[in-house]
Amino acid sequence: MDKVGGKALDNTATVARVEGAPPKGISRTFLSLRHRDFRFLWLGTLSFGGAQWIQQVTLGWLVYQITGSAIHLGLINGMRSLPVWLMAPLAGVAADRWNRRPLLVTTASVLAVVSFLFAIDVARGWVQVWHIYTFAFLMGCGISFQQTLRQAAVPGTVPRADLMNAIALSSAAFNLTRILGPTVGGALIALVGMAGNFFIQCGCYVWSALSLLGIRTPLPPGGGERPQPMHRAFLEGLRYVRRDKQILSLIVIGLLPFLLVMPANSLMPIFARDVLHMGPEGLGFLLGSTGGGALLGSLMLATLGNVRRKGLIAFLGLTLMGTGLVLFGFSRWLPLSILLLVTVGIGQMTFMASNNTLIQTVVSDEYRGRVMSIYSLDQGLVPLGSLIAGVLATYITGPWAVVVMGGSLLLLALGASLALPAVRRL
Repeated sequence: MDKVGGKALDNTATVARVEGAPPKGISRTFLSLRHRDFRFLWLGTLSFGGAQWIQQVTLGWLVYQITGSAIHLGLINGMRSLPVWLMAPLAGVAADRWNRRPLLVTTASVLAVVSFLFAIDVARGWVQVWHIYTFAFLMGCGISFQQTLRQAAVPGTVPRADLMNAIALSSAAFNLTRILGPTVGGALIALVGMAGNFFIQCGCYVWSALSLLGIRTPLPPGGGERPQPMHRAFLEGLRYVRRDKQILSLIVIGLLPFLLVMPANSLMPIFARDVLHMGPEGLGFLLGSTGGGALLGSLMLATLGNVRRKGLIAFLGLTLMGTGLVLFGFSRWLPLSILLLVTVGIGQMTFMASNNTLIQTVVSDEYRGRVMSIYSLDQGLVPLGSLIAGVLATYITGPWAVVVMGGSLLLLALGASLALPAVRRL
């Protein structure tokens, strides 16, 4: 926001006046892309997401090829999410204190450098298991910081009325890469090798940084409080969340996919190789299918726009995820497995976009970065979920591990729906 005469002005309102009336028909789906700054942020999200998904499929195949261990698969996947507990709070305070645009550019540049160095490590044949853990942790640090900043930046690039559409389109960009990234990444392992994939990942981060340079809006912090030590600023954000029962409920519900759905991705190499008897291309298809469903779900939400009863839609998304996972665990036929993962993806995006929009709508802008960083802490449960998934897969097989996780999600979603009727009515 800018300040005139001591009062804060909403830059997004200016964007709406300058760029005209909302389009109608199918163009409503891409409503937010008419705002220039959001277009550049969206392009950066495309390349940022592409890098992440190329990394996941390549890193998973690399560690499974070296160790053959389901537990290592779970731990490596968890290692990428573990740093969220450290980096998300720092990113939240930084987003509320400093200009968000240079922070985004710097973080993307650091991720590019780390990816380049690891690509050399793999290309020269030096890679060892502890190198993979170190790389996963460093990437997790940068990705956690970047994701919190991106979420806090979106409302500054569009008017409030377009926020649901912007969040859905941001998710669509990321989920488009969930389709192309794993599918292309799996095929490229055979074509250019795993080192080549990590060099491509580096290029994606470079492109993300260049796209962010095109944003004209400074994306300053919300303001409204005196500078204070970072730990005190974050604690103030925690107190704000605790006081607001709506935000607190939405954040608690938001932990379910990170604990019970996303960790299932770490088991996909088992399904590709041991259940469906396919190679790295098959792994790419499985991971890409979830992304395809998420893309479809995000485009549906973008078309619907600022719908009512977002809380009810969020619970519907949880139900779709749980049902899809349970049935996927029993499937031994590739087309059916792909269809069920598409269902999981639709449910995941339906839930996460609705939940994110509800939080972004009710939060005060001066706390936006810290609240989104607290929301991002839900991702820190992925290491725990991945560890549980790996242990379950070791003792009861991968398919039964997924069935248990999906069934647990259904039970917890039902319980939350009954215990929190106010959220259903949001």
